[in-house]
Amino acid sequence: MSHSLTIIMYHYVRDLQNSRYPQIKGLDTELFKGQLAFLKYHYRFVTMEQGIEALAGGSRLPEKAVLLTFDDAYKDHYNNVFPLLDELGIQGSFFPPVK
Repeated sequence: MSHSLTIIMYHYVRDLQNSRYPQIKGLDTELFKGQLAFLKYHYRFVTMEQGIEALAGGSRLPEKAVLLTFDDAYKDHYNNVFPLLDELGIQGSFFPPVK
């Protein structure tokens, strides 16, 4: 039996209160920290490579596997997200728009 993979996609992650656009549909950095703590307690973080390998039948994912993705590679991701992920040893997958 193989395990499922939960993929969580984020867009804006910033200090919304002090943002130039406080009404933007994004996630406040403090709430993101709380979500990471919740996920770390209840799930097992996996890398994109682990997900691809499992999809190809090469290995099994752990129970309650979760993968974090970030759309558009905003400056927010570098300034607010990456340091938190790095501190916790979590890999995120970032998808910058390209032409």
